[in-house]
This record gives sequence, C-alpha cells and structure tokens, in this order.
Amino acid sequence: IMSSENAGIIVKKKGDVELLSKPSKKFYEGKNVVLYEGIYYTQKSVRPGNKIKNGNIIKTGKGSKARVVYRNGDQLNIGEGTSFKISWKKDPVTKKETSTINLINGAIRGIVSKKGPRNSLKVKSRNAVMGVRGTDFHFAQKGTSGKTAISVLRGKVEVAKKDKPKEKVNISQGYSAELKQEVLSSVT
Repeated sequence: IMSSENAGIIVKKKGDVELLSKPSKKFYEGKNVVLYEGIYYTQKSVRPGNKIKNGNIIKTGKGSKARVVYRNGDQLNIGEGTSFKISWKKDPVTKKETSTINLINGAIRGIVSKKGPRNSLKVKSRNAVMGVRGTDFHFAQKGTSGKTAISVLRGKVEVAKKDKPKEKVNISQGYSAELKQEVLSSVT
C-alpha cells in the first residue's frame, strides 16, 4: 500500500480541467471510459478537493489551469493545454518511494521540498529526464514532439536526454535549459 503522502489534492482550478483515473490496459465497462496513449481511463471533470492517485492523468484545456497541493506543502501548478501523468513506486533496493511525472505536453511549475516525499521526483518529457533535488522549477514540453524547456527558480535540478541518461547536466538557480532533438544547451 502506498502512503497518502503521495496523493495530491486539487485545491484550485480554472476552466476545463479533466482527470483520467482507473488506468487499465484492458477495456472495461463504465461511464466516460476513454482510450488515451494506449491505456483505458475513466474521464471526469475535476473539482477542487479531488485526489490525484497513482497513475492518474491531469489534462487542462485552452485558457485553463489547476493547482495540486500535497500534505507536506509541495505543489504543482499546471498551465493551460497541459497533459501529464503522475505515478509513484517503491524502489525494491532502497525501499524509498519515488514519484515520476510524465509530461505529455504543456507546462508545469513545481515547488518541491528537499526534505519531503518528492525530494527525488523525476520529471520526464518526450526527450528529457529531470531529477529534482528540492527546488522550484518550471518544465515545459512544446507539443508532443517539440523541444523541452526547463527553468530553475530556486535550488537545482539534474537533466539528461532520455536516450543518454548517463550524460547529466546540472542546472542551478536562475538558469534555464532547452532540449531539442540532439542538443542540450544551457542559457542564462
């Protein structure tokens, strides 16, 4: 059983925000069942107070946004036109729970405590993987195949291209980076 520390709560929403829950590889009967990225989900409109559970996807429409807050104060601010999946699992070796955000498209800003349960959060896009080390960051995926842009407002993050996970670059407070198909460049 996973701890409730990992389940965030929608505290604010503006416009059209949807939650895709109950992920399954097999089709199941039910109200509002949708196929998204090869997985079946139950789709519903988000209301403040809704819990975000393991494997859920949050989608915001044009001009829409939402905020997810966790028990320890960590938060995710979700920009318009964004889709991302959040999941967590226990590492069999370290016994530590690790959270992962798969950003399909759009932008999120995360404020994560160095001492909290998401201090080893990974944020992935189509072409980048970012390891959060307790920080305030902005992570954006332009379309489903465009470039990934990362900015660090406080703290630091570690970034690598998805196809070259060993080649890590540290991005410090006040810096940004963009990942295109082949180049990782750091800009101020």
